[in-house]
Amino acid sequence: MVYYAEFVSGDDSCRYLAFQDTTRAGAERQDYIKAMAAGRSGYTEEGLLENELYFGLFMLETNDFDLSAEEVFCHYKDRWSIETYYNYVRNDADFNALYQQDYFCMQGLSFIVTVSGMIYHDVKKVADASKLSVKEIMREMKKLKISLEGNKWVVQNKIKSVREVVAKVGFDIPKYLTDKTVST
Repeated sequence: MVYYAEFVSGDDSCRYLAFQDTTRAGAERQDYIKAMAAGRSGYTEEGLLENELYFGLFMLETNDFDLSAEEVFCHYKDRWSIETYYNYVRNDADFNALYQQDYFCMQGLSFIVTVSGMIYHDVKKVADASKLSVKEIMREMKKLKISLEGNKWVVQNKIKSVREVVAKVGFDIPKYLTDKTVST
């Protein structure tokens, strides 16, 4: 459930929207408690009490008075997937190591980074829904071997751990393989 309050600036140039997402607040509280239990520096019981009011809180500023509060929140949530993607590129994928100065190399690299980000975003959504991590899914899925024999795609190995992950994430391998033919 999401609660909100709205405020308008003194000069009527923008409005401020405060949203309290109770689901996210609960998750953030649990994360804080786990960090406390793990003994991470800066996570204390006093800190928990001080920060509890801010768990799940979003403060947004907009100069668009035509959008409803719900629409503003939805636009923000849509943009969050972009922010998650940029965080992935900066921190997890280490694409900075592939710095290029040639224009055409940069265009090719940009395409690869974009496709990689799209795949990562889809896998992350599946991971969140299945209570698995992206690394767990990718570690098992890379064991899946599929080859083209004639004009049919064939699953070469059927490892138990791969089958279990495939079942958890709801990926139906035969659905993607039986109707695929390749024209020669």
